[in-house]
Amino acid sequence: MKERLVKLISTKGLTASKFADEIGVQRSGISHIISGRNQPSYDFIVKVMEKFTDLNIEWLLTGNGPMYKQQIIQKDITDVSSDMKNKQFDLFSEQLNSENKHKEIIKNNSKVTNVNLVKNVVLLFDNGTFKLFEQGRQD
Repeated sequence: MKERLVKLISTKGLTASKFADEIGVQRSGISHIISGRNQPSYDFIVKVMEKFTDLNIEWLLTGNGPMYKQQIIQKDITDVSSDMKNKQFDLFSEQLNSENKHKEIIKNNSKVTNVNLVKNVVLLFDNGTFKLFEQGRQD
């Protein structure tokens, strides 16, 4: 666990002393954990969890999974089967296309022969990433 703690401190751009101050423990406590002299206590783990809510605590404790929770969510989104993605795209584009046809019919009050159909859908996430869904594309 000490290697993962060192990685967390480094990733957050902190020194061991600043990290100790951030989570509210004695600086010597961090030093002892990093040197391997002491194992982290339950209270230490809880303080890390409370301060760094984006941290995947399973990663810190066992090394399993990604370092941050957001990476877990992103992985879950990526792991959606291509069948499911296509069904979601088809349902979404069908709804949009239906709304477009309805609007055109009302607008012109006549039979619609030329309607714009949805080709792509882009989902923008708050972490700056995006996911592109294209009709008929298998990812």
